[in-house]
Amino acid sequence: MPLTVQELIAKAESLLADAWGEENAITIEQLAFGLGLPNRRACEDFLEHHVADFAFLVCSLSRCGYFRPRRASELNDTLASLRRRALKVFVRRRSLIRRAMAEQRFERRGREFADPPARQQEFSMVV
Repeated sequence: MPLTVQELIAKAESLLADAWGEENAITIEQLAFGLGLPNRRACEDFLEHHVADFAFLVCSLSRCGYFRPRRASELNDTLASLRRRALKVFVRRRSLIRRAMAEQRFERRGREFADPPARQQEFSMVV
């Protein structure tokens, strides 16, 4: 029987309890295995949605994994990493919007796009 979200959170907290500082970080693969999740992506999804529900602060850096910050620099590095990732997402979003508008294949309606109206074909009457 699969664990509930609360059970997964408790188990993740247990795995991270002694992971103080990036030198003691736990990799995403180790967390996935420890939580009984099928792969790293499932673990990333779980953490993205539930890390705010943990009883303590959890940082992550791609160079080492997930850990409890021991120094302010570790927290600052995590915040800077999140900002860089967020900026990349927004640049990609802006690029998609500009490209869609330039190609004029889709109509912009407020914040969303809609399919263009069907092209009207000429109707000729043969008399």
